[in-house]
Amino acid sequence: MLEKNPDTEPTSPGDRTDGYQGDGFGDGDLGRLQGILFGDHAKRTHDRIDTLERALLGAMSDLRDDLASQISELTKQLSAEEKNRAKAVSNLTDRVDTEASKSADASSTLGADLERASKRLAETVDTSTEEQRLEIEAVRRDLSAQIEASESGLAEQKVDRLQLASLLTTIADGLNS
Repeated sequence: MLEKNPDTEPTSPGDRTDGYQGDGFGDGDLGRLQGILFGDHAKRTHDRIDTLERALLGAMSDLRDDLASQISELTKQLSAEEKNRAKAVSNLTDRVDTEASKSADASSTLGADLERASKRLAETVDTSTEEQRLEIEAVRRDLSAQIEASESGLAEQKVDRLQLASLLTTIADGLNS
């Protein structure tokens, strides 16, 4: 039925928490009369109160123990959850760091590729520009040579025209004469 808790049971009438010190009636004839009339009932009432007090103290102790074990269990659960969350945060941090490192590497690689492509393009443009300059120079020389050839051909034709004019003048003089 009810468990007796030795820590909460009164051991002698002086240890009682309700102040009961025996029969509790006064001294003298009136006290004895009260003891005879009400003594047994008072003793049973005090015994029931003592039993209830022990039961209440035992129940409070059990509740205290249950509460302490529940608090301990919750503390363990909270600690485990805190560790899990710390591990999850650490994993996420590692993942973010890894992704950032990969992104930085990819960015660096793309930057290097872009730099190489820019240099190749600049070299290609420089080479093309130089080739075009040389080609233009060759065309200029060819055109200059053609112009000179045309000029010298025209100069030769002028000489022939002069000779023709002088010959025509001689013939005209000869005809007129």
